[in-house]
Amino acid sequence: MHEQSSRSHAVVCVLLRDGRGTERGRLQFCDLAGSEKAQDAQGLSAKVRHEGAEINKSLLALKECLRAANGETTERVPWRNSQLTQILRDSFSSGEACMVSAVAPSNCSCAESLNTMHYASRCARVD
Repeated sequence: MHEQSSRSHAVVCVLLRDGRGTERGRLQFCDLAGSEKAQDAQGLSAKVRHEGAEINKSLLALKECLRAANGETTERVPWRNSQLTQILRDSFSSGEACMVSAVAPSNCSCAESLNTMHYASRCARVD
């Protein structure tokens, strides 16, 4: 999580260990920041626009990893394209992943909600 901004991804990792300290499992919780539209950032500071661009970059990298893991591309899975995908790599490659999406019921949020559900559906198909 970025210390200076609330507009970033947050990741919490819980290690499960037995009585001898041997790692037996891992839970990773990730709160993804929403994608940022450039048109909505007009008039904001350069720092805020840069943060939005970085959010979009990491979400795109995660989407490309999901596409490759689903066999939608013939390329290797590009885990190294962002810090977020490097952190989440184990969740997709050696464990079970579940994505919970928050959507809004109002008409004015319809486009964003549909985009969120489409993004989450990619996670549901990962083997």
